[in-house]
Amino acid sequence: MKFKTIFIIFNIVLILSFSIIFLAPLVMLGREYLGYFAARSWIVAVFFLATLTAVNTYFLSRWKLFSLLEKENWAELALFLEKRIYGRRRVRSGEVKMLINAYLIGSDLDKLTRLEEALARDKPGLIRKFALHFGLPHLLKNDPAAVEAYFRPFADDAAVPQRGWMRWNVAFSLLLQQRVVEAREELKALSGENSDPLLHLLTLYLWDSCTGEDEAGAQTIRESRRRLIRRFPNLETWNRKVVMRSGNVEALILSQVVRDASNWLFTNREPD
Repeated sequence: MKFKTIFIIFNIVLILSFSIIFLAPLVMLGREYLGYFAARSWIVAVFFLATLTAVNTYFLSRWKLFSLLEKENWAELALFLEKRIYGRRRVRSGEVKMLINAYLIGSDLDKLTRLEEALARDKPGLIRKFALHFGLPHLLKNDPAAVEAYFRPFADDAAVPQRGWMRWNVAFSLLLQQRVVEAREELKALSGENSDPLLHLLTLYLWDSCTGEDEAGAQTIRESRRRLIRRFPNLETWNRKVVMRSGNVEALILSQVVRDASNWLFTNREPD
């Protein structure tokens, strides 16, 4: 449904709702009680006008934003949001998220890095909130030490959203740096704390690649695989219920790793 249609329908519903409230005494009690009721219900009229004004002001002030979203014009949307975000003292979290998504859809990671630098200087709290998104350009660079340097502070901060993914990225960077023992310890700790099935699988997948002679760790991995398979008995079910519904932006970027881990889960299965 188009944005303009939603706007019109919303106004019609709002006006009809309050009209019913005002006209109900006329229908139920007769015309002689209408004046009596209206004299004592002026506060309802004031509330109605205030609500109608507030709702329309909200929509009209964001008309261009909603129109660009409806048209999926990501390039124009990014330009529009840049003007609203850069140089303003009050930066809205929702607008930052939309701008990040516009950059990701347009594969414009350089501008995403520029936005990170601007917010780190002016609104550092928003960097923490969108730490995973801003970490994507770091992940795509061939510099595992830089990946660790970026994600480590967030991995150690319990208040950061999606902290498990931060810790997994740290472990991933440690493996790329051949720091296997450190990576193994990080993955071992993370494997016992995951409620996200996709992150849990990626943790097991990385841990399995560096267990070495740790038989206890290998046994834990086997048992965890069995539990996952009991919940998601085949690859089709896994992809439908977990991978396609994850909504995690990093899972899209690391789609090849996700596919490899998913195939690993259902390859060489041991009897339950």
